[in-house]
Amino acid sequence: MDITFFGPSACSVDTGLVISAYLPVALDRDRFNITTTQAAFYYYDHNAPEDILDSRSEAVFSISVGSFIYATGVATGTFSGKVFKANGDTVIVSEGNYKVYIK
Repeated sequence: MDITFFGPSACSVDTGLVISAYLPVALDRDRFNITTTQAAFYYYDHNAPEDILDSRSEAVFSISVGSFIYATGVATGTFSGKVFKANGDTVIVSEGNYKVYIK
């Protein structure tokens, strides 16, 4: 199952996140502790010409769904891994978390 979610980040009003992931199971019932490294991450600034950070296929980036409650459609989880700045330098993202509503 493929999912993509996006929205503003808590860092500033001009920044946001886009996360896309392929999950090995469907979110068709309550699910817990799903992790995948088939994921893409983008951290952007509305006023910048390039993404602030993005994941690339040569570096591991993972998304975990700690819980998905089917009745509410709410998924919570974490993300982490190596990402790249626009100049090519690497950064380790750790302890990233999200809470989204999935229809």
